[in-house]
Amino acid sequence: MPKISVIVPVYKVEQYLDRCVESILAQTFTDFELILVDDGSPDNCPAMCDAWAEKDIRIVVIHKQNGGLSDARNAGIDWTFANSDSEWLTFIDSDDWINNICLEKLYNDAINNMCSVSMGILYDVCTEFKFSNDVHIGKTEDIYCKYYSHCISACCKLYKKNLFDNIRFPIGKLHEDAYITHLLLFQTENITINENAIYYVYQNNDSITRSKWSKKRLDEIDAYEKRLQYFSKKNYNAAYDRTIYAFVNVISNQLNQLNEHKVGNEKHITSLKKKLRKTMSNHKSLFSFQSKNYPLYEIAYPKRMYIYWTYKAIANKIKRIFKK
Repeated sequence: MPKISVIVPVYKVEQYLDRCVESILAQTFTDFELILVDDGSPDNCPAMCDAWAEKDIRIVVIHKQNGGLSDARNAGIDWTFANSDSEWLTFIDSDDWINNICLEKLYNDAINNMCSVSMGILYDVCTEFKFSNDVHIGKTEDIYCKYYSHCISACCKLYKKNLFDNIRFPIGKLHEDAYITHLLLFQTENITINENAIYYVYQNNDSITRSKWSKKRLDEIDAYEKRLQYFSKKNYNAAYDRTIYAFVNVISNQLNQLNEHKVGNEKHITSLKKKLRKTMSNHKSLFSFQSKNYPLYEIAYPKRMYIYWTYKAIANKIKRIFKK
């Protein structure tokens, strides 16, 4: 049986699916199976998946009713536990694609360093790609803090399959990765990070997370609060502080989006502003009143900042007068 199970959820990606599948089949590491999970896609994707399966015996297609990204990934995970002896899992989004050395790099990094998780960097397609031997191994908490933004996504990571024994993606949630990636990473003492450009992210401007704000966006707040509870309980203090800083920025970003469409969102603006103020107040050492934090204070305390900037303007005017 193959060493790696590659799980790709498929939903309404007609124009991107071939690029994704072709990049996987072109891998220099060939000992894998590709699981295409058709999540009840209403377009031509189901037929495209079946056509690919006819071309390559390594491809398995699962057709299911639409249940969302988490449900599709879980279907792929469950299939591997029931039908495959593979030792490793990886996830690729169907509008993304990978370099032909992606699986080889991630697998060798994990095996050579005896790690249960190896991960790479998520590269924007506009990035200038340069290859090197920049592979680092470190304590999970250290890697998490240094490469925080790349640790959140479930993609561009190779996981030992047994890490999923008791973990699945949350059904019906946005930002589903933020709910579980830390649970996977922190089961291991060390992880590797490969800085080569091996995973290419397609920036889809029509994606849910880039569309107009809706109440479902609050799932991201919920995910971060659960993440913080986990780090606090486990005494991962550095990871907790790093996540707090990200959490505050997530709240401020949501408030910026809400302020563009205030009508009907006043209660959410009030609630998030209270949460922002409370978090900053409880972690004053992280959010001292310094210039780098002024944007956060502008959102959390707009009236106070108006008074502050007015005072600064008057003080500067007085200084100029006395200099004359």
